[in-house]
Amino acid sequence: MIGETLYDMNTEKPGYPGGGSAPLSFEGVLRVTGFHLIFYYLPPPANITVRLGNMFQVFFKWEPSAANCTPIYNVVMSSSLDSKKQMQDTTKNPSLMLNIFDIDRQLDLNDNFSMEILANCNGTKSEAFKKRHMQLAPGNERTSVKNFICVWHYKEYINCTWLPGEDTPPNVHYRLLYWEKDTTNGTLPESAQLQDLLRTGTECQDYFPIYGLRLGCKFKYEYNIANAKELMFVVTDDSSSVKPFLYYTAANDIGKLRSPKIASLYWTINNNMYVNWTVSPFYYGLMFEVFVFSDRWNETYKVKLDSSMKINVPLDDDTWRVKVRVKFSEFIADSLYWSDWSEEWIVPGKDKKNRIYTVAHPNSSCCNCHCSQSACLPEKIEDLDFPSNSQPLKDVPK
Repeated sequence: MIGETLYDMNTEKPGYPGGGSAPLSFEGVLRVTGFHLIFYYLPPPANITVRLGNMFQVFFKWEPSAANCTPIYNVVMSSSLDSKKQMQDTTKNPSLMLNIFDIDRQLDLNDNFSMEILANCNGTKSEAFKKRHMQLAPGNERTSVKNFICVWHYKEYINCTWLPGEDTPPNVHYRLLYWEKDTTNGTLPESAQLQDLLRTGTECQDYFPIYGLRLGCKFKYEYNIANAKELMFVVTDDSSSVKPFLYYTAANDIGKLRSPKIASLYWTINNNMYVNWTVSPFYYGLMFEVFVFSDRWNETYKVKLDSSMKINVPLDDDTWRVKVRVKFSEFIADSLYWSDWSEEWIVPGKDKKNRIYTVAHPNSSCCNCHCSQSACLPEKIEDLDFPSNSQPLKDVPK
């Protein structure tokens, strides 16, 4: 005989996926061939809140689903501007702590974002709870600064610049605050506001005004690469009339090294040109870029783990110029910046009257090189005997 018994939601159910425990809540009944199929409803989470516990940790919290089991929450964060930019996580708690580093890799810290949370309990899923237009720093986006850039001039100082937002309030007085990540970064109480957190930052003091506005600031940062830390920057103002702009980076990723110095440049056999250079400080894992050009030909070469190279040039009768720059390679950091180019060195072609083998820097005296006085280079590039039909170079790296 086919049974048609409905169970109360608080009664144990033999064979229930949770090992015989009571279902979550009753939703509806459907009769099929004498059986009652029972649908159970898991309420969704509710009331999501977000706050910065410190400048390197973000805390999310929500009201848990009402269930007599422990749900697993699937959390999806999406950019409001680009839905393809997402990050996901899973937790058993009705809260989540994320490092600012993880958020910054997937989302823009200054964009609005949406959050979707779905509870799953023993195979039963809740409806997704969605909250849109969430912000890490509240305020009108059009008041926030733009084009924010920071460069660490290695072992010297960090220089940051920015531009005013589209709706900049009159008489705005920008402030640049920064934090270093270390073990002393405590967490403020849940009741703390963003302004309380901003008061824990160090303010940059060496501002430089442009047209009466503070649009940049620099401060000493004399660490070496092994001791440099993660940094968080915030541009705000005295009156809280602009939306704070957040910028996270590892110091090494914004490092800019000093320009290399070319030590020597000369012709070898078979139309080869040899160049070597020095850089201070030197680290294994640096990447160099060598730009070689004449009026009729140019080429850029990448060099790793070395400070010299031999170059085969197709036109050995041309006058050639060479310059070098350097950056941290991917083995050290995801560096954004090349150094400035070195000073150019110039070597006349082999058909010139005064053939040379080692070339002094244009600003050096000949007593510092292995060449005859007549072979030394002129003080000015304009004094060289360039072809009369020479054309400007194209695609020269900046």
